[in-house]
Amino acid sequence: MISGDGARAGMPYDRRAVARTSPQPDADPPLRAAVIGECMIELLRAGPGRLTMRPAGDTFNTAAMLARASRALGARMDVAYVTGLGDDPLSHEIASAITAHGLLDVSTRIPGRACGLYLLDEDSGAMWYWRGDSAARALLQGDRWIPAERPDLVFLSLITLQQMSDDARESAASWLATIRPRGATVAFSANHRVAGWPSPEQASAAAARFVAGADIVFASVADCRALFASADPRAAADRLIRLGAAEVVVTAGSDGAFVAAEGSLIHLGADAPRETVDATGAGDAFAGTYLALRSAGLSAEEAGAAAVRVASETVTHVGALPASGSPEDAAIDRALAGPHPPAG
Repeated sequence: MISGDGARAGMPYDRRAVARTSPQPDADPPLRAAVIGECMIELLRAGPGRLTMRPAGDTFNTAAMLARASRALGARMDVAYVTGLGDDPLSHEIASAITAHGLLDVSTRIPGRACGLYLLDEDSGAMWYWRGDSAARALLQGDRWIPAERPDLVFLSLITLQQMSDDARESAASWLATIRPRGATVAFSANHRVAGWPSPEQASAAAARFVAGADIVFASVADCRALFASADPRAAADRLIRLGAAEVVVTAGSDGAFVAAEGSLIHLGADAPRETVDATGAGDAFAGTYLALRSAGLSAEEAGAAAVRVASETVTHVGALPASGSPEDAAIDRALAGPHPPAG
């Protein structure tokens, strides 16, 4: 049993779940989601002289799956991706990808800047980053990224915070504290990358602060070990609840996920063991799926079970976002079409 007084009455979007039973459901406007972060160009090294290129990044992957899962469910949600883009050709590639994945492009163009890059070695899984002078980082150093209108759902990650200045993080915390009492649901991923933080203590402090101000928190066992010295998923979930999160999901790889909601801890086992080809982005796919189903009024257990299915499929191929029309893409569709009721 998870204890803590961080939970608020009701679950996210209960009012929308009720509204679907109204005689005039079409009168209800789509939910508005704002996902904030940086989309980069991933260079995948598959051997000497062999590089492939694709837009990727934790928040971008999550936004794409949030929109996709909402469509699969028949739910109405407009997902805006909030980022900075440069005037270089690869930034144009990212803008095209934002639209191709069904997201609203609300990016801010920064003249003279370029998008960030990272290199992923397929054999070792090691990553190298070139993002210190990126357009997204330039935007996130200030407060121009803050949406003018209050979204129904906001998602950002610890990697998003990593790109911000101290003043920008203060602005982000103040904005979230303002919109949350007015009905917005805040979702936060404690997705941790050591590189880029001045110290482990600063990363932990930032994570703890935004966990405390969130309705739904996602973290892997590895994140919790690095940030809060909590290696056991049950202890990690309890720690995040005690920090102030209302609802917590701790992903545990082949051990599935642990969902803490409404005073209970649910363990959702992973699907039958399958070969892991690339675990990059599995947590992002999980978060996007989970948020889509929770936003549509499904229970934490139903949302978690669907998210486990999608994440289990994601690790069997390279990349969190498979090519449209590919067998991997069809497998994601099947995972999304699992045993849960349609919205509407």
